[in-house]
This record gives sequence, structure tokens and C-alpha cells, in this order.
Amino acid sequence: EMQRMLEDVRLAKEQADLVLVAFHWGVSFGYGRVVGYQKELGRAAIDAGADLILGAHPHALQGMELYRNKLICYCMGNFVMDHMKLPHFGSDTMILKCVVRDKKIARLSFIPAYITEDWVPTPHAAAKAAELMKSMETMSADFGTTFAMEGGEVVVTGQKPGTPLA
Repeated sequence: EMQRMLEDVRLAKEQADLVLVAFHWGVSFGYGRVVGYQKELGRAAIDAGADLILGAHPHALQGMELYRNKLICYCMGNFVMDHMKLPHFGSDTMILKCVVRDKKIARLSFIPAYITEDWVPTPHAAAKAAELMKSMETMSADFGTTFAMEGGEVVVTGQKPGTPLA
């Protein structure tokens, strides 16, 4: 279905200033790593015109990649799961923020959060937010994605120079 997806993205880009693509992808049950086809699909969608990729399904945070200066969020964790709990589900999640200027994404950040026992997304306190940023840096190390804490938000600041495509 790759060609259909690419055509959909191209058509969307002809009609919209910004195209966000949401994928339900990856491996669940505690696998914890981005798999090859996720990279292939995410990068292909950006090559076709997508401005931001939002991933879900593994039920735990995964790294972020800047590809052609556009963000691929491989998995943003659990946000709503209708009270279903399994051992591999992480409680950490994020609230992604995009600032749009002149029909382009000018700034990307996220608010580190967690899901309470009652399944309420709740922002982390400052110390835990900083820990989650460090965890995201580790998960994103292969992609060279860099982050900085600003207030209660983690800003996606760029990519380490010389980072090869993983």
C-alpha cells in the first residue's frame, strides 16, 4: 500500500498548507525499538510532502527523528486506552505542540506527561519532565535528534552535525 499512501500525501499537499500523517505502526508488547519499515514509511511520506509524522501503536514512547528538517515521532506513548492495562504499556506520554508561521511548522515541542491510574493525561513535574527529556534523547540518539528544556516543555532543537541516516 506504499504507493497509495504516497499518492494520498501528494494529493493532500496540493490542497493543504500542512500535511500531518498519523501511522499506526511498529511492534507492541515491550519490543521498545523503531523497526525498519517505520523509518521507510515515515521518510517516504516526508519525501512525498508530509510536514509531520505522528506514530502510535507500541504503547510506549519511541525516539524522534528529524528527516529533511521534518519531525517523525515514532511513538508518542499511550494517551487514551480506555482503561486497558498490560505490562508493556508505559505510563509516559507527551502532548506535542507545533507553532505554525507563514504556513510552515516553525517550532516543535512537547509537554512531558504521564497517564494516571485513572487514565488521565497529566503533565510531569519539572524534575520528571527533565528525566523524560533525557530518556527521549537516549531513544533518539541513533537519529541525532537534540532537545532542550524550556519551562515545562521539551523543544526539538535540531540534529547533531554529521548524523548519518539510521
